[in-house]
Amino acid sequence: MRINFIRSELHKTNKVFMYMITLSAFLSVAVLNLIYIYDNSYKTIKNTILIDYIEVNNVLSGETALIMPILCIVVCAFIWTIDFESGCIKYIFSQISRKNWMITKIVTSVITIFFLYFILGVGLTSIAYLLGNKEIITVSYLKQFILLLVASIPLIIWELFTAIVSVTYQEFGKTVGIVLVLFLLFYILDNYFPNMRGIFPTSALIYIWGYSNINLLIKNILGVIIYSVILVFALRYVVKNKEV
Repeated sequence: MRINFIRSELHKTNKVFMYMITLSAFLSVAVLNLIYIYDNSYKTIKNTILIDYIEVNNVLSGETALIMPILCIVVCAFIWTIDFESGCIKYIFSQISRKNWMITKIVTSVITIFFLYFILGVGLTSIAYLLGNKEIITVSYLKQFILLLVASIPLIIWELFTAIVSVTYQEFGKTVGIVLVLFLLFYILDNYFPNMRGIFPTSALIYIWGYSNINLLIKNILGVIIYSVILVFALRYVVKNKEV
């Protein structure tokens, strides 16, 4: 039953958003990152792309840390609100329990986020391969590709934030607006208050591997776990008690 609903959710997401978001992810992150490197050292573009991708923290703390979460929040808001806005939520709850509906939405959102980061990795790897030093890329680029996929894990926090707001307000536009304001607020606080790194829910996105700071890395890991557990319980409560 859950697998069938997950397939249905993925089909709806693909039908409306997937191609647009995939293109946006490639253009806004891979291409903008290329332009950034080019603007700063146009005569050594091949070397800088190679270095920048091997030092993948540079990519993740730049455009990716801001643009990718925004794209994923938009997609997740669509996934969670489509049943409410289409007016078929009561019918769905007659076919599947609220708990299973929630699990289905979470799984669909996680798959979608992972897919978007996969596309990002393909885009960055392709650019680096075409313009970089092909003799030394095999191990290094594979390692960075895996690390880039791992970087999607902290977005579970914002997927759950989006889910809670979506179920509460049941509107796509309002959900996107509220969650993006929260995200940008925490993003700014994380950058302006370095002593609070590891505390805000955006820290694990901006400082994904702690920048060689083991204490920050541990804080980020614990932060993702604690926020996720709290938000799952909050989401379960909202889904269980929200009138439709």
